[in-house]
Amino acid sequence: MLDAESEQIREVYAHFGLAMYQAQNLERALAILLAVFGDSKPMTAWDYDARLAENFKSTFGPLVGKFATLSDPACTALLKPLEKAVDDRNELAHHYFWDRATQFFSSDGRAHMIEELLILGNRFEFLDGRSMELARRIAQQRGLTKEALETETESEIKRLLSGTSEPYKPERVPNPVEIVSACEWRAESTVKCALVLVSNDAKYLLLGERGLCYGPQNIPVEELVVKKNFARALPAVVNPRPKKCVPWDYAITLANGYTLWSRPDTVKGKPICRFGLRKG
Repeated sequence: MLDAESEQIREVYAHFGLAMYQAQNLERALAILLAVFGDSKPMTAWDYDARLAENFKSTFGPLVGKFATLSDPACTALLKPLEKAVDDRNELAHHYFWDRATQFFSSDGRAHMIEELLILGNRFEFLDGRSMELARRIAQQRGLTKEALETETESEIKRLLSGTSEPYKPERVPNPVEIVSACEWRAESTVKCALVLVSNDAKYLLLGERGLCYGPQNIPVEELVVKKNFARALPAVVNPRPKKCVPWDYAITLANGYTLWSRPDTVKGKPICRFGLRKG
């Protein structure tokens, strides 16, 4: 059995850990929100993965800075609380116990710290909920129903708890990346993807809204048809995310003076991406 002082000290540590946990949840919720937000059309599952991978590499402050550029009224209402949350999280992570060294050595001081940590954690949790609620609303506007989202969330939680799934962590295409071949993904008479690029480590890449992103990695080899017109342009070491780029409108320099270009278009009212290979 712990004495009263030791029990209270342990409680301080427990509430500190809980507050940091809630801060990390908020950071990830904001990364997800920023991944679904935007006007780019079309937006594919692979673009979502690329956005999410980029956001997961960022820290809380820069994520809130990116959030500040969004014009949705719901975002405007959340901005100041999120900016305050950045300051609170940084204080918690870097200075909290140092700045409260005197408080920590008295019973009343520790009681105050527990109350303070509870308030901080509740703020983080509230903003986490608001951020995910906004992300769900945007996802629904893009065609993902509430029912489908809830079903997938429930299934993923079951997979995580059973140990059959790991926390989702998409990869970002490294810069530079070497492209060794180009193919068309065709299942019998159906073209599933007009251009699949293959990297030197045997990863499949697709054209995304702002450059190359990882596509499905389980494409049957027999369904990949080599695009012979790319033979003189490959292999090539490239920047997968061109600096001069707007959504779906960019160029990637390949080998021997060839360039892979992408531009947006519309067919029968639906946004599509057109691409081509040119020399010079």
